[in-house]
Amino acid sequence: MNASTVDKTLVVLPNNLGDVIMATPLLEGLRKNHAPGFIAYLVEEGFEAGLINNPHVDTIITFPRRHIRNLLNSANCQEGIQDLTSTLYGIDGLQFDTIVNLSQHPYVSYLVSAIYARNRMGQHFLLEGNHAVDDDWSQYLYAVPFARSCNDLHATDVYRRIAGACEHCGRGTIVLSKDELQDAGRLLAECGVRSEATKLMLFQPGAAMASKRWGVDSFVALGRRLTNVGWTIGVMGAPFEKEEAGAIVNGIEQSAFLLAGHTSFRQAIGITAHAGGLVTGDTALMHAAAALQTPLYALFGSTSPVETGPYASGCWVFSARCKKRPCFRESCDAMSCMKSIAADDVFHCIHHQAPPSGARCDIFRTVLEPNGDYSLIPVAGAEQYYVNTADAVILRSAFEEHVQVAHLIDELDLQQTCRNGGQLLEKLHAMIDLLQQFTESKDRSHITNFEHMKGSLETLEGIGAFWKAVLNIRLNSITLCDPLRAITASLQVCRRTARQIEQAIAPHTASIESSITE
Repeated sequence: MNASTVDKTLVVLPNNLGDVIMATPLLEGLRKNHAPGFIAYLVEEGFEAGLINNPHVDTIITFPRRHIRNLLNSANCQEGIQDLTSTLYGIDGLQFDTIVNLSQHPYVSYLVSAIYARNRMGQHFLLEGNHAVDDDWSQYLYAVPFARSCNDLHATDVYRRIAGACEHCGRGTIVLSKDELQDAGRLLAECGVRSEATKLMLFQPGAAMASKRWGVDSFVALGRRLTNVGWTIGVMGAPFEKEEAGAIVNGIEQSAFLLAGHTSFRQAIGITAHAGGLVTGDTALMHAAAALQTPLYALFGSTSPVETGPYASGCWVFSARCKKRPCFRESCDAMSCMKSIAADDVFHCIHHQAPPSGARCDIFRTVLEPNGDYSLIPVAGAEQYYVNTADAVILRSAFEEHVQVAHLIDELDLQQTCRNGGQLLEKLHAMIDLLQQFTESKDRSHITNFEHMKGSLETLEGIGAFWKAVLNIRLNSITLCDPLRAITASLQVCRRTARQIEQAIAPHTASIESSITE
């Protein structure tokens, strides 16, 4: 069939290697939904390594962001404009039917708006002068940072819902060619390691954010314990991480070798495919190892394993005990969260495949449920979980039917969630009344009062804060060029949001009232 006659979809996520790999399950779902459709993936130049050989991508489009940015900020700005225009014309010439923009960077909103498509998911820029997010699941994605404890979905599972791509194989997709696997075996042989060695453990100490890095001393302590029971340790990393990786190799002293600075990312993936395990923080290599089903021991501090944990079943996740988690800070002087993950606890899970008693950190296992969704199951500690399950269940039931959860819902939490939702509904109905009164009287005082009422939503917490964020995203997506039409659209948005909340809360409110009566 000619490519011009099939449904053509452009997936846009140029952010970083980890995010690119996390989005690969939706590509398989798209392929199944639109076979034999044409799928392209727009990625920032340098991050295409997560997509090479992917059977569900027909075209990888690399965007030279740094090159164009540097030209635009120099005396050669006209050349930069020409390069940008040429790149966009080339993409537009592919005549996509659908664009799925998973990126939250504003500059990407401008890019995708310059490319014609009948259907758009995610943020785009309107000719009237504002950014808009029209579809429910993209609005959900944008609201997550405002109330993370209300979300129990992995980023990959939100991506899949945005694209309407539910089916996948149960992990991400990383495909290595025969040549790549042989090249990885050659690199290991040069380090004195047989590629078929079953007790090769890899360490990846580096991470994009300093707050996500486990200490050198911790890696050394773990490495010594592992080599004592027969493991060989390979320490990975980028060229600028070579000094830190070398310190770990020197500290372990025996049966350890340096790989940092000697491999490309594709070569690192190939070596990971040969390994018996990988110990790493929240990194791109973690996501690649999960896709390859390499045994994985993931260390989480400032970021959330609920949102960006290893997307596969059976991975071990070690999470620092900290009341502020996930803080998403890029750096931290104390680093008490990562320091609370003890080398002995990680060793116990590797050597015995079971959590130790009295672990200093929280330990989880990952599961991909029958419906394809990721779950994080506590196996040690975890008195302080990442998610308020009651908030998450009611929130998700506003966006989809047949919500499945891996944790029991506490009835007191459920009552509080319904109360918080009820408080928001009261304010929403008051806002709706004010907009309705304005449409009837054109008295501007009603708009002033509406804005005051909207400002009072800042005091809401929990699920109320999440819905406040969703409402603001929807209202901010309305163009203001025609004020009267904007007010009518705002009224529709408030009514729609109120209906969603009411439909989600009503069944649980009835259940609570029934149990109280009994």
